[in-house]
Amino acid sequence: MTATAKNINRLQGRSPAFSNGVGQSLRRTKTFYEFKSVKDVPPANFLEQFGKDLKNTDVSDLSQIKWIFDGKKVSQQELTETMTKTIKEWKVPEDILRKWGYEGKLQLFKDEKLYPNIDNIFKAE
Repeated sequence: MTATAKNINRLQGRSPAFSNGVGQSLRRTKTFYEFKSVKDVPPANFLEQFGKDLKNTDVSDLSQIKWIFDGKKVSQQELTETMTKTIKEWKVPEDILRKWGYEGKLQLFKDEKLYPNIDNIFKAE
């Protein structure tokens, strides 16, 4: 079962909107979903797409961002470790830091916002 098919119940009665070739972005009551069925993590263009999610003016809490990965292709442990490493190496753009109230405080933003929420944002199901 693909990640999309497995999570279709989250979308019942709603109209999906698709992103530009990065995956499937679905909006439901201000929660933004990315469904990924990939073996290689992070997926292509990950930081670009995740940056767009963080910049989205409709996103005011990280709990609104959900990236669901096919658990048959990647384990939760691998996903958490890889996303943590990728985010650790990411030079978060200043406009994102400014939006979240961390202007000039890259490490604090990662420590207070990103790292504690990795398992809530990125799920292997």
